[in-house]
Amino acid sequence: MDNPVDPPSPPAGRGVLKGRFGRLIALSVIGLAALSWVAVGLFLLLFEPTLGQRVGAITAAALVTEGALWTCAAVFGISLFQKLKGLFRRNGDG
Repeated sequence: MDNPVDPPSPPAGRGVLKGRFGRLIALSVIGLAALSWVAVGLFLLLFEPTLGQRVGAITAAALVTEGALWTCAAVFGISLFQKLKGLFRRNGDG
């Protein structure tokens, strides 16, 4: 019978962000943030936006960049946590 206090550990080598999946997520959101700033630059060059339109475009790009930074931090934090967990399991400490 399974012990609910100490659940069985997942099989070795299995994790949420194994391989290149985490890097793909991080690079995708960084690329999206860069494209948002390129779009803002093109918008400012090609059109004559009002002050409100400028503020809106720059705010939108800033929010996309903020989301990209938090997503990258989460992805790299999860992968670091998984590596440390695997290290402790190998040493028998956790």
